[in-house]
Amino acid sequence: MTKARILPAALLVAAVAAINFLWMPGELLTGDPHAWREETRSILVLGGLHIPIKDGRVVGERGRYFVQNERDGLWYSKYGIANSLLALPPMWLERALGKDVSQPGTPSSLLVLNLWYVGLSVALAALLYSLSGAYSRRAGVRALFVFASLYCTSLWFYQRAQASELYQALFFTAFFAALI
Repeated sequence: MTKARILPAALLVAAVAAINFLWMPGELLTGDPHAWREETRSILVLGGLHIPIKDGRVVGERGRYFVQNERDGLWYSKYGIANSLLALPPMWLERALGKDVSQPGTPSSLLVLNLWYVGLSVALAALLYSLSGAYSRRAGVRALFVFASLYCTSLWFYQRAQASELYQALFFTAFFAALI
């Protein structure tokens, strides 16, 4: 590839990273993401998917975020393993940086989690830009498509929400790109 073809994509990715960095949220999203981050903590600390029993009862009413397996009596997140696995890199990084992540209920590092979502947004922007090459060769049109997709739709909220929708958009876009 020539510099003339790489430069627009690089500028776009840099712009998305800068915009998302400047607009990072100032607090953690409560609710569902907390449950799969607790399961992520269990994967990292305990080597299993179950949540320590006291924590399954503390967060919301019974069955809201965690369910109890009647056979083994252990509590599990009701959101499946994919969300927990996708929350693993930022929590692993927190642990590698020296934060004690072993205590259930300990909030995740907002900065590390936000940077993870900035990275996912950049990956989505690069993928959308690449995908748009099947429809147009004009870099400006392609960049406008990416900006419109990221900042004029609900994706703007999901890039900042620390939830699963950004993963879903990234995977669905990658799947569509593979079909093209």
